[in-house]
Amino acid sequence: MLNPKRNILRLAVAAALAGGAVGANAALLKADLTAFTAAQVASETPITGITLTGTAAVELTAGSKTTLFAPSAGQNLMVNVSLNNGAKFSGTPSLVCQDAAGAYNSAILNLGGAGSNNAVFTFGSAMSTASVSSCVVSAPALTVTGAHTDVTLSITYTYGTLASSVADGTFVQFQSGLTASKVAGDDVVALVTGGFLNVSGGISTTLVSAGNILWKGDTTAAAASGTLAIPADLGSFLGATSGSVTVGGAALAASKVTGGVFLTNAAGCISAGAANTIATAAGGANPVTFTGLTPDQLSAGVFVCVQLNGTTAVPASSITAQFGGTPLSGRTLPSTSAMTLMNITRNGASTEVLSMPASTNSDAGFLRVTNNSALAGTLTATVYNEAGTALSTLCNLGTLASNATSVFSMGSIETTCAITPLTSGRYRLVLNGAFPTMRAQAMVRAAGVLVNVSSDTSQNGN
Repeated sequence: MLNPKRNILRLAVAAALAGGAVGANAALLKADLTAFTAAQVASETPITGITLTGTAAVELTAGSKTTLFAPSAGQNLMVNVSLNNGAKFSGTPSLVCQDAAGAYNSAILNLGGAGSNNAVFTFGSAMSTASVSSCVVSAPALTVTGAHTDVTLSITYTYGTLASSVADGTFVQFQSGLTASKVAGDDVVALVTGGFLNVSGGISTTLVSAGNILWKGDTTAAAASGTLAIPADLGSFLGATSGSVTVGGAALAASKVTGGVFLTNAAGCISAGAANTIATAAGGANPVTFTGLTPDQLSAGVFVCVQLNGTTAVPASSITAQFGGTPLSGRTLPSTSAMTLMNITRNGASTEVLSMPASTNSDAGFLRVTNNSALAGTLTATVYNEAGTALSTLCNLGTLASNATSVFSMGSIETTCAITPLTSGRYRLVLNGAFPTMRAQAMVRAAGVLVNVSSDTSQNGN
């Protein structure tokens, strides 16, 4: 019997799985009957039926709600307990009330009970306010069948024909027991000195480990917090038949066509085809998807590895990974979001020109760019309109020799970058150089006069 001073709804949960039973936390019922805190069960459990065992009990003290314990003479207490969404009592429920002297009085089960979704209790004699200190409704077991739909418990207390008092709320709540996480990752810098063909911060200048990732039932966290009932086989990728990993990111275009993207076990990235390689895919494409991975591989964790081809410039971008899988019959797997595993930056020169007129403007625009470093390299431009829309991204404007200057008309930039001239407003140009430093000026010629409209901009300045 529960202590009448503790107003709680207790629930122990077990799932009839091949892997064994699981347990859940207590679900709480506030003393004022305003809310339940539901017991949580992993939605990856079989949908063919779940058995909730132990004691599901609701205790009410006399002071928790006035109308519940304010009978008049000759009015017997009746309590109706109802479940929904395929939940039924699989054992016989009971109702016991405690009087002011501490003695317990058992109610009579008049209707429903085992095999039913409700139970109606009454007492053989009228009970006065003074004779009732608290009441407890308990059930040794419940069953849930059908889809993973939350179960609501509703309890109605009535004295004869007097007004009823109702307590209801979510009793059992299904949520995913799946945790997708990045254990480790490496951010790298594409090196200007290598023409952005190599990186710093990777395992080598061309091999990078985007991150060590895993997808599994977080049984440790669940046990510690006591908030989620997790089937025993969730630690092995939630009972899925197979899993997948989709790797994405613009940098994959710079990976080797043969073995450019591959997965390894916890030993880390070595090379495609090494003893610890789990799966290999052709690179040079975005995205790349690995299928047929085993549950144990994903729950143990895999490394996402990228081997650069050394001939394609690596763009500033991110590498992401997203999990997927095929569940066992009668199971469900939630969809996951792509996780950012690696960020790639570039260490070359960068500057902006903020006010360039279109070629159709009356004041003709020119761009003057100087590579004031000792290293030759490619100059690219990303062109935006005033709404912030990129009209062209990393458009190749050609190669600038060391200490050389190039002059571009806005018309030539529009042609090279396949941009339709603006009819209003001006361009913003973001310039990137595959060399350490640069300077840029925006010029316009109006009525035969050449005017500097930008002032000189230094690296990373505006």
